[in-house]
Amino acid sequence: MRYMLGLRQWGSSLVREFDGSFPRFVAVGLSNFAVSFAVFRILLVLPWSSQFKASLCQLASYAVGTIWSFIWNRRFTFRSKEPVLGQVLRFVTVQVSLALATAALIGLSVDILELAATPSWLVIMGGATIVNFLLSKRWVFQGD
Repeated sequence: MRYMLGLRQWGSSLVREFDGSFPRFVAVGLSNFAVSFAVFRILLVLPWSSQFKASLCQLASYAVGTIWSFIWNRRFTFRSKEPVLGQVLRFVTVQVSLALATAALIGLSVDILELAATPSWLVIMGGATIVNFLLSKRWVFQGD
């Protein structure tokens, strides 16, 4: 019985975390996808050549998407008025950590365990989105 009460309290606490800021976080993520993809495609069709053109386009689009995401999550999702520098450092820490963690998990799932790539990606990235939201809400944009 005590276990069920603890589980119920934990569940209620978790539900409170996903308040009105979570839909805004998802909206920023979707807009980030659109902006990043547009930058990638535009750069890809421009008349320049490089052996690593697609990789360079991806790096540029990822950088633009990261900046876009920071600005809009700070202003729109979490409506933070705290000093920017600490938030930028925490944001970059979270993003680099999640990029490395998801790459490792996808490598484990697909390359080592030989699971299907698309379902693996969806599950891992879905989990990463939730972790990203919680870390952003409770650490990155919490205030200094």
